[in-house]
Amino acid sequence: MLSESVARKLRSATQRRIDHQSGPPHVRLARVLVEMADDHGATPYGKAVVIGIDVTRLEWGAS
Repeated sequence: MLSESVARKLRSATQRRIDHQSGPPHVRLARVLVEMADDHGATPYGKAVVIGIDVTRLEWGAS
């Protein structure tokens, strides 16, 4: 489990570096939202995913 977690984080970090260098902002934002939904999301209302963490505008801009 630990090695899977580390491998996932490394893949994510690599993908972010690639996106940051060449990807348009809307693609980078979409990837971050998917990662956050995978890591912190819940589905209390059926199919809608709720990400239960607070993110500041500054943090969104840094994504």
